[in-house]
Amino acid sequence: MPHQAYKRYWISYDIASDHLRQNVSQLLTGWGVRVQYSAFECVLNPTETRRLQRQLQRMVKPEEGQIVILQCAAPGRPGHPLLGRPHDHQHNYWIG
Repeated sequence: MPHQAYKRYWISYDIASDHLRQNVSQLLTGWGVRVQYSAFECVLNPTETRRLQRQLQRMVKPEEGQIVILQCAAPGRPGHPLLGRPHDHQHNYWIG
């Protein structure tokens, strides 16, 4: 199998149902690290990304809530101009 590059993703969700929200949280805990109450950081290769997306789509229907998956920019490279500017080239985070 050819090498698949890993990328960093920010996954956040807005789900009204406590039970469903807890299930999504438990699923994402297996894939990454909680960075806020309803947001996780995951480092995934393309196969893992597709697998996680399918699992989330099966779990949460559009009328039940919203899940957003954003690919993070590489260190020192702007990813989305609306998010702000890179703090410095030593860290992989953004400030507004």
